[in-house]
Amino acid sequence: MSNSYVYTSQVAARLGLADLTDTDEELLQTAIDWASDYLDSYTSRQFTNHAEVRYFRRDDLYDRVLYVGDDLLSVSVLTNGDGNTIASSEYWLEPRNAPAEVPPQPYNAIRLKTTSSWTFPSDSWISVSGQWGFSSQPDALIIGACLRLAEWYYRSRAPLTTTTLFDGSIQHEKPEGFPTEVLAELDQRMRLAP
Repeated sequence: MSNSYVYTSQVAARLGLADLTDTDEELLQTAIDWASDYLDSYTSRQFTNHAEVRYFRRDDLYDRVLYVGDDLLSVSVLTNGDGNTIASSEYWLEPRNAPAEVPPQPYNAIRLKTTSSWTFPSDSWISVSGQWGFSSQPDALIIGACLRLAEWYYRSRAPLTTTTLFDGSIQHEKPEGFPTEVLAELDQRMRLAP
């Protein structure tokens, strides 16, 4: 189950529901979970952060750059293939101007400075311990999209037809009455290959 980007009280307010029963709360939470999962799936992103250690092989390197393949907010510990820690003064997170952009963009690569190098003994891995995700919390665009999707899902629990949308190599199902304006907004947050 994904992170919930909005609260049941927010969706209930949009729907004009008051005095919610436990069943109403469950249905609203199901709608929110579906909407949050849809946002993550459509954009190939997660809009909250989580601490995690991820491991990378030599194949993930291109010269001095490690492409992490996901949104990275910060690094707490970076270890080389030999298990030794690489000091934060020995690498840059890329793109270098990411935190200055509006909205702030996460990092997608780690570039070693010329004073350091990747080391790979047999069967070794680089580890990156840090905060992963697009942002520490969802922004207004994501909250608004999640509210509209959860409201639609709650109102139309049994769509009658679907339309298949193709976006590059990704196939998306668009059920009847789906709020299509949300897709145009989500395109602004869609992950592009680094």
